[in-house]
Amino acid sequence: MSESRRKISILKGQLPWTSVPGVDSGVEGPTRKRLQAASQADLTCFFHLSSAQTISRPPLTTAGHEALFPPHSTSRSGSRTRSRCRMVGGPDYSLQSYWQTRFTANDARENHGRGFEWLANGDCLVVPAARHLSQQRAGTRTSAQVSSQLEDTAAVPSASAPITRPQRVLHIGIGSSTLSAQLHDLLSSSPAPSMPFEIVNVDFAPSAVGLAQRSDAGRTGMFYRTVDLLSWSDVRSLLFLGSSRSNGEREEAQGFDVILDKSTTDSISTGPDLCFVLHPSRPAAEVETSQKVVETGTGRRRASDDVVTTYHFDFERAQATLCPLVLDLLLSAEEDAGGSGTRRLTLSPVHLLSLHMAAVSRQHAGGTGEAGTRWYCLSYSAERWRDVVPVRAKSTGLASDVAPNSEPGVMWWPWRVVERQPVEVADNGEKTGKGGAVTPVFTPAVFHSAYVLEWVGET
Repeated sequence: MSESRRKISILKGQLPWTSVPGVDSGVEGPTRKRLQAASQADLTCFFHLSSAQTISRPPLTTAGHEALFPPHSTSRSGSRTRSRCRMVGGPDYSLQSYWQTRFTANDARENHGRGFEWLANGDCLVVPAARHLSQQRAGTRTSAQVSSQLEDTAAVPSASAPITRPQRVLHIGIGSSTLSAQLHDLLSSSPAPSMPFEIVNVDFAPSAVGLAQRSDAGRTGMFYRTVDLLSWSDVRSLLFLGSSRSNGEREEAQGFDVILDKSTTDSISTGPDLCFVLHPSRPAAEVETSQKVVETGTGRRRASDDVVTTYHFDFERAQATLCPLVLDLLLSAEEDAGGSGTRRLTLSPVHLLSLHMAAVSRQHAGGTGEAGTRWYCLSYSAERWRDVVPVRAKSTGLASDVAPNSEPGVMWWPWRVVERQPVEVADNGEKTGKGGAVTPVFTPAVFHSAYVLEWVGET
């Protein structure tokens, strides 16, 4: 592969960031055709990088983090603006109708009715999650490092005693994945002290929930529900879903020790931003959708391709509808100009999801001061949290280790990115053509990212 092709592959996310010699910007032949098909942003970036001698992946220090996750502009309410692109005519992964159709169609025809795996088989999530839960049972802890073997990381003494309650796992966006079944079987065979566990499986699409229920029949401690993860009433109901009562509902709220997420955050990220507006009196409208307005280079304003969904509340309705963490942020937002008393808060769907997940974590929902709830996420994006991760100029180690509310204008985020590991996408290097002929094909390495996030509290 020529260096110019390699650079374009990097820009399009098809190759990892590695040292690449610079190339002359006078590109000819097939590479020029490929450049002409790229977006204008890619072209600008390509020719800018052509003058450099190397492209290297920044280290995960504060400076490196800021290079990987450039700070976004902040609105008056403190939320960061973001750009979101969707291919015209492509599927909208944030819609329930897409997934309902997808899983209904695949139910009968893929993998003998079991469906498909999204991105990868999930070992990079299941194994570290099982290790964490097993160590938690025994009162020991391990590094959060993503690993492929349960015994790879030695346990060290923990500050907390062994737990004496059922452990709870929330698997968001189950689709047709076997992730929960794999975790169930690993925990059932764990040598750690026996302890009941519950795995709550949720999805946006009823067809996916039904598929999972049929596939996991016979496994105890598995619970299922159709849920909109951006609806607080839906998410809150999961705190009461479990085995304490015969009808599958518990009397007291119980948070989760582990959250499993295989590209569900990716799908949610494609949806519109959400704006919450708090009025001093009951508003006439409750929900409206509009296009964002952006500043052009000439100082003019125009409607962008992105949309924002706005929800209007008075205090009583906001208190009954919104997640407490979201309501706290809304109440702390500045009042609109003019002294009307109206406050507004704009969140990306990923930020809203992260607040909902924090609100059902073990520590927030009736916890006992144990180690923070962990969120294991597999994403196609190496920048999945760039919209919400706080960045502070003066910090050591991972920039995401900074304390919440540490910088004015950066909205509080209740999670800490403990680890990010590249996960290579498997490819057998063969393509089947007409007549069944198999042709060897060279495919550049493609990587997804496995994240470990930890709940850091509400300070």
